Amino acid sequence: MGTVFVYWFVKARKHWARRDRKFSFRLSFPDSDQQEFDSTNNSNLPFFDLSIVAAATNNFSIANKLGEGGFGSVYK
Repeated sequence: MGTVFVYWFVKARKHWARRDRKFSFRLSFPDSDQQEFDSTNNSNLPFFDLSIVAAATNNFSIANKLGEGGFGSVYK
């Protein structure tokens, strides 16, 4: 019975260690994405305040909604 417990304990410990490594690996991506965004922030794309976009879409009215894309709702 003790051998079964030791076997289970070792397997569970390895499982949790593997899970923790995967979780910490996923947490490292937002930083690299942010660095990539910062390095490409010199583009000629315009940035708009939320208040300007809300006014242009009539406060995101469903009447102005064209559909949904991979990044969310699309308004005219």
